[in-house]
Amino acid sequence: MLTVNVRRNLVLLIAFLLAQPFAGLGQEKQSQALAGPMNALILWNGSASREDSVDQESFATMTSSMGFEAQKVDPRHLLTTPFGEKTLLIVPQASARSLSGKQVALILAELRRGIRLVTDGVSPLSSALSIKHGGVARTGVVLDKSLPLNHLHWSDRPRVPWIAAPLDSSAHVLYADSSTGHALAVSALLDKGKYIFLAPLLDEISGKGYSRFPTLVHAMVRELGATPPFRRHGIDAYFDPGYRFTMPMESLAALWRTWGIRAVHAAAWYYNSTPPYDYKRLIDAAHKNGILVYAWLEWPHVGQGFWNQHPEWRQKNALLQDAKLDWLNLMDLQNPGCMNAALNDLSRQLQLDWDGIDIAEFTITGAGGEALEGPERPDYFTSFGTPMRAEFAKVGGFDPLELENPASEHFWKRDSAGLEKFYEYRQTVNNRLLRHVVEFIVDLKRTGNRDWELIHTIVDNSLHPEFNHLLGFDLNATLALAREYAITLNVEDPYMEWIAPPIRYRHLRETLVSLLPDRSSMIDINVVPVHPLSQYGFSSDQATGTELLQQIQAAAEQNGRVCIYCESSVFEQDWPLIPGAMATGATITQNGEVWDIKSRATVSLNVGVGDRTVFIDGKLWLGHGTDRILVPSGNHRLSIQPASKDQIPAKRSLRFIALSGELLGCRATESGMDIQYVSPSRCLLTLGYPTAKVFVDGIPRDLPVLKGAEGYLVLAPSGTHRLSISK
Repeated sequence: MLTVNVRRNLVLLIAFLLAQPFAGLGQEKQSQALAGPMNALILWNGSASREDSVDQESFATMTSSMGFEAQKVDPRHLLTTPFGEKTLLIVPQASARSLSGKQVALILAELRRGIRLVTDGVSPLSSALSIKHGGVARTGVVLDKSLPLNHLHWSDRPRVPWIAAPLDSSAHVLYADSSTGHALAVSALLDKGKYIFLAPLLDEISGKGYSRFPTLVHAMVRELGATPPFRRHGIDAYFDPGYRFTMPMESLAALWRTWGIRAVHAAAWYYNSTPPYDYKRLIDAAHKNGILVYAWLEWPHVGQGFWNQHPEWRQKNALLQDAKLDWLNLMDLQNPGCMNAALNDLSRQLQLDWDGIDIAEFTITGAGGEALEGPERPDYFTSFGTPMRAEFAKVGGFDPLELENPASEHFWKRDSAGLEKFYEYRQTVNNRLLRHVVEFIVDLKRTGNRDWELIHTIVDNSLHPEFNHLLGFDLNATLALAREYAITLNVEDPYMEWIAPPIRYRHLRETLVSLLPDRSSMIDINVVPVHPLSQYGFSSDQATGTELLQQIQAAAEQNGRVCIYCESSVFEQDWPLIPGAMATGATITQNGEVWDIKSRATVSLNVGVGDRTVFIDGKLWLGHGTDRILVPSGNHRLSIQPASKDQIPAKRSLRFIALSGELLGCRATESGMDIQYVSPSRCLLTLGYPTAKVFVDGIPRDLPVLKGAEGYLVLAPSGTHRLSISK
């Protein structure tokens, strides 16, 4: 399957693109983000129809994908709607065309006072903004000035309006027709306010906001400071050191922290490279930034060094050649000597301070897409090593090489029953070898008293049952193994589904919940170029902006976990938006001097605290930094009050800043604080002060404490616990 093969090859292109400077960014004026929570309003025309209705829905979906809970306002109520500097006003063409002169004047007055505005199409509002339209022209390729190497392709080549000239010295072009240079979208200042105007509609095709301008969300954050109220640092990401050899690990880990990454799954096959990768340094750097690190295995690809050292243990294809499938070098783990040597190497690797292990796509057939062609591709048709052939001859009654011999009675085109036997044999072997590896790791965990989370990454076969035979996969056996050893399943959709709309991840989440209602599970999203330029309704070949955020939101439903392949393939400007998307569903309502907050998971509220005192539900709350407040799931009432002068020095240090698990509660004590949490792996807790004593569930524990980037990191045990910390 292409789940590793294609995504690794495609990510080479993305790694190159990310290494290039964003030329457009350096030329644009950056606006300062508004302080405190911003509220979003959408003028909603209930009578909108056809393209206007779809475009209006696209604005609502796009705004929600960013993490805003936008309020829909009927234009008839505009004159009585309260505004403020923290208002983001969205006026789709459906409403903009219906505005009266008085309503337009009100919007312009509020814009001059400091609100942020986004609008599209030709309307009285665009005229009032002094937009000069240049006519209508057919457009096929659009240049995004902030990401010039990722052109947007409109396969239907619509005829759309364009902007004749810049408005004033504050205005600059965001999007342009790549062939004519016609400006299609601009941002500009109006006194204290700032706005974005799109001459074409945002999206009259999908109603989801990504068919024309998927990266508009980037411009809204960059130009308007449109930052949603909440963030959730809950994403996992695959990390292949092969794409980051030139970047210092400490700088990389600090970047991951700002991106909201909870954990990285680090490719563990560079341990015997020349030179070997320094995994200890990686783990130390990540932990100091509050990030967990899992050892990512892709067996039977054990590593290039292992392949070079042991040519006698290389797996064979049906041509009896070494099974080198693109970058995958498959070893014959059915050979006891090979398996024992690989496990011995693994046990030495796992002596480092890993937080868990991810056994990814374990299949003796390899994870190459050509493997799905079965015996039609003998160079990718594997499991023909000496031990395999000898064992199958006993259970199947013939040498499996005969499946590729046209002169044999067992030639695959005439002996379908024999081919079926071979497929079933490979499933049996795959189950046996996977269990052996899992039990070895579980034994290491038990004897070494290691607090690891064990993850197994698989491909969803619900729409493609042929995977069972072609990849040697057995879902029922895998589910039984997961239940037996409390394994977290990380499930990715097959590569042929990657071009489908984001809603596919909602269906996958529902499938997972039905299969493992009592177990934790994750969804793996592959972020690589997949959309052909001719695909209608998708303008970017790689999911970015609104499309990517909607993928993440769908995968994270029902408090699900999300893992992304990979941290280097995601466009860098997408990462700052992902924590907001992860916090979707959290709401905040101001009632006088307090805020009512509702959330299904732990989130952080983006609000400046400074030296003030925070209260949640009427009690002193120490879970905050200077610019954010941690809020546990549930319904809570928040207030922030000025601190007295004698409280300020203590408050600056007596703080709980971040954690990698789910926060259940936090309270101040006479000597420090109590923190309740739940985590499937070790929980990294960031404190504003060094600890003197730590108690776990009332029992003193000597837990590791690190001096980190934001404070002091405590490495607490997995599970549900109460941590008592004293200064």
